[in-house]
Amino acid sequence: TVQDGKQESMNVLKPILILKTRYEMDIEEGYSGFSVKNARLGVQGDLSKIFSYKFMVDFSAENKLSVLDLYAVLKPSNRLSFTLGQQGLSLFNSWTVSPNSLDYVNRPFIGKYFISSRDIGVAMKYALKNQGFPINAELGVYNGTGINNPTWNKSVAVGGRLEFGSTKKGFRTSAKFYNLKNADGLTDTYWGADARYAGSDFKIEAEYMTKNMNDREPGALNAAYIQGMYKIKVNNPSISRVEPVLRWDGMGYDITDRGLGVNRVT
Repeated sequence: TVQDGKQESMNVLKPILILKTRYEMDIEEGYSGFSVKNARLGVQGDLSKIFSYKFMVDFSAENKLSVLDLYAVLKPSNRLSFTLGQQGLSLFNSWTVSPNSLDYVNRPFIGKYFISSRDIGVAMKYALKNQGFPINAELGVYNGTGINNPTWNKSVAVGGRLEFGSTKKGFRTSAKFYNLKNADGLTDTYWGADARYAGSDFKIEAEYMTKNMNDREPGALNAAYIQGMYKIKVNNPSISRVEPVLRWDGMGYDITDRGLGVNRVT
């Protein structure tokens, strides 16, 4: 494309392929097995300077085809963008729910046990400050019924976040919320906050999230994790680096009274 006399490159069709397989063994019982954890295929690209899209399906979602991302992005200015369609909720970070962003074989409890990571709706993102130390605000309105479930509802779910810093390098933190009425007509409220520091060879991050059940049993669900990764460069034509990773995460209901119900080290 040519814009203001200058030639600009535009990637109209960029393929996406995510494949994760694993082998597990139960040493005590003697059982073992292979499985395909993720098999995702999709495309994304820019159709113009202000319009882009993404489409991705999963071939291993409980042995059936599942549509994951199906959305368009309208960007009228450098600061403002709108995402319309089935998309990730602003409540979650990509490295807790997206296989291609995970440094671990499994998701943390936050990314798995709280709510569907995607929904259908529209989200607005605005860069309050996009130079130096960036500050971004995001607000979304969704069906509140989760992935692949377009339904008519009397109320909508609302979520948003305020984030400071960049995920690529340096310090970054965010606070986020999500509010919906569940199938019983009762309101569930989610709150979360995270902090992350990334250097050239390492990163460390922590996150906390709570789901307020409004005094219903079994009470408020709380979860947290802290994790880190270090890059070790390898002088080998087949392997560029080795990345040791370590994570602790815990989860429980009403942890001030009951404590954490489960702890895990990965």
